[in-house]
Amino acid sequence: MAVFTAPRPVIAKGKTYSKPRNPLVAPSLFRRAGCHGSPVQGQRQQTKQLLRFELKQLAKSIDDNGP
Repeated sequence: MAVFTAPRPVIAKGKTYSKPRNPLVAPSLFRRAGCHGSPVQGQRQQTKQLLRFELKQLAKSIDDNGP
């Protein structure tokens, strides 16, 4: 299979320019597949548990102190 590339310009003494690097390739090599950010479901569940605990504590303190 033939590869078609443009000829490189020649500098003094037969040296040629090297092809410039693609700036988008380097960052893509460091990327990994996986989840996009922290799981929202876990945060929601933790907040719900904390709210339930605080409401129990509030109800307990109201019952202890009386109306």
